[in-house]
Amino acid sequence: MVRYLPNIIAICALLLGVAHIAIGIIIYPALDLDALWFHGSGLAMSSVAASNLATHQMSGRTSYLIIIQNLVMTGYFALALTVLPAIQVAAGFLLFALLALFSVANHCRNSRTSKAGIDAI
Repeated sequence: MVRYLPNIIAICALLLGVAHIAIGIIIYPALDLDALWFHGSGLAMSSVAASNLATHQMSGRTSYLIIIQNLVMTGYFALALTVLPAIQVAAGFLLFALLALFSVANHCRNSRTSKAGIDAI
């Protein structure tokens, strides 16, 4: 179960991004600047979550890019919490903070095994 936890968290983050886009269509029927920002935020969440899923599915190794993406999303959600202390923002913060932790842990684990000469297949 723990092995699949990062994938489950990434799927939840992906669904949060898709829900953000879907709700944005309802909230902003006209395409204006606010709507573009709202949809863009949902697209960013979905893209980062999808890159986490792709990394785990393809190689199992975490790159620095994934770590940076997760940390940036965590930072944005932390900033958003100061402006909008709502449950969905706290959930996004928690999801991306966990993805950041798992990606750093996975990177450290993989770098230790490759330094020891034990490359994972």
